[in-house]
Amino acid sequence: MAGIHGDESQKDDQSRQQAYAALSIAFICIAIGIPIWWKTTTTYRATLPYGEIADLAKVQTVCEIPVTVVLVSDKGTETQLNSLQQQLDYSLVSDVSGRYSKLSLHYQVRVRNANAREKDVFQLKSTFKDLDSDLRRLHEESDIGSSMVYVLQDHNHLFTSSRAYIGKYRHAFVFGQDMKEAAELAARVVREIHVHEAFVAKIHGTATGVKHTEADVESMRSLRSTQGYELTFTLLNPDPSMVVAKWDIADGIRSYLDPFLKKLAEFAEFKVNSQVLYYMELAVSPKYDEAGQRYVLKSKVLPHLITPVEAKLGSHVSTNPTLNFLVYVPTKYHSPLYILNEKDEPIMSNAFLSPRWGGIMIYNSPETEANQTLPETVEVEMKSVMEVFLSQLRLLIGVPKQKSDSDVTIASPDNTGITDWEFDSIIRARTLENVAIATSTLQSLSQLLGQISNMVIRDDIADQVYSAVEAIEMTHGYLEEANLYRAFHSSKRAIQSSEKAFFDHSLLELLYFPEDQKFAIYIPLFLPISIPVLITLLKAIKWMKAQRQKAKTKSKTE
Repeated sequence: MAGIHGDESQKDDQSRQQAYAALSIAFICIAIGIPIWWKTTTTYRATLPYGEIADLAKVQTVCEIPVTVVLVSDKGTETQLNSLQQQLDYSLVSDVSGRYSKLSLHYQVRVRNANAREKDVFQLKSTFKDLDSDLRRLHEESDIGSSMVYVLQDHNHLFTSSRAYIGKYRHAFVFGQDMKEAAELAARVVREIHVHEAFVAKIHGTATGVKHTEADVESMRSLRSTQGYELTFTLLNPDPSMVVAKWDIADGIRSYLDPFLKKLAEFAEFKVNSQVLYYMELAVSPKYDEAGQRYVLKSKVLPHLITPVEAKLGSHVSTNPTLNFLVYVPTKYHSPLYILNEKDEPIMSNAFLSPRWGGIMIYNSPETEANQTLPETVEVEMKSVMEVFLSQLRLLIGVPKQKSDSDVTIASPDNTGITDWEFDSIIRARTLENVAIATSTLQSLSQLLGQISNMVIRDDIADQVYSAVEAIEMTHGYLEEANLYRAFHSSKRAIQSSEKAFFDHSLLELLYFPEDQKFAIYIPLFLPISIPVLITLLKAIKWMKAQRQKAKTKSKTE
């Protein structure tokens, strides 16, 4: 009997050891192994300001615009100033917010009499050009985005063909004996020309995704806001055996383009390249016009000229968009060559513009004698060429085109090629576009990261997102303070940070890594290990239940 009890005791000890071993292994796997595996395989996701991004998408962009109206009159009274102030407060109310709920333009109107120095300028100068220049020297500290309108009552001799004159700087001059008419004209000048509300609103609306009922020609023609541009000037010489075209592009850029680019240095960075390409024939054969004794290209064939030429222009390693400007010198067999408009009339500039791409100009060589020695040398006159390209470049970067008006005379820009108020207009439009695009980019990124839980969010990406949010908030603050200069630069930081975060390569690594692929990886690894552990654990649980049952039976017997 003693031997039988000894064998049973030994079996119980072995079963007990196996049960405890199984429980120990299960404990180690569950309490230590799974947490370590979970920690080492969990996707790292830095915290992001999801709430702030959601709030930014709801914020209305408020843009304050300072306007100073100066009454120039020997009899200017306080009553007239009050009347002018009231009329301007009524007239300078933008309707942009009614059409675009996320944009509101507010005008900070200040009305005053002309001071002594300003009156001296008006007494000494007899032309608007001189007045504009001298007043610029008086107000050199005028802020970017501000507007100043002089209401003239005693200088009607200056207004010969119009009732308003827009200078090259931030000044405008309107004539009006009646305060109501003067206020309405001043408000029209500020809203439609200096600020160009329609242009600014469409740029901002397009950036926020507003669907326009009418085709927005200006926004389709110009490139969206960017940090810089690549400008490429190309001379196309199709037949150097007949005509050898030459140009002094370095002098042309230095004389006509550099002043423009220097003034826009705050707006964007420009890099200029030039080249000469030979044996570049047009993809479309010109038609001969018997009546005009010339070759012509009709407007409907112009789009077909770009693609074949573009393939041979070469490429530049840059993330910035490239704008191409081409001068084509026709062969003797197709000379002279003219571009016709939709009415089959020659275009004065003999050039055409391709939206967001550049422009092409046909440069006809002067007529020569029949016995001229070949090849003939043609010197391209750079003044006419660069004037055309400069006007095209203005449109491509978004300088708004002004409509002709019999009541308003607009001064031509100086050698910089752009007036101060035009510069303010594109800065304001691009600031609003930048802040809208940056907000939309952050919103899209927030939605993407919220939908895909296994996407890695590194700390540097989170830093870019926080930086973009801060820059957007600063931009809104500067716009409300009428500080357009700082608002523009903070909006550039906002769009740069938001796009850097959105297009970071680390976000794309797990973009298409669904959950079922995880099971395909982990099941072959854990299944062979987990099955024996689970079976042993079940046996241990059964043994423990059997031991409890024996203990209960024994206690009842006793």
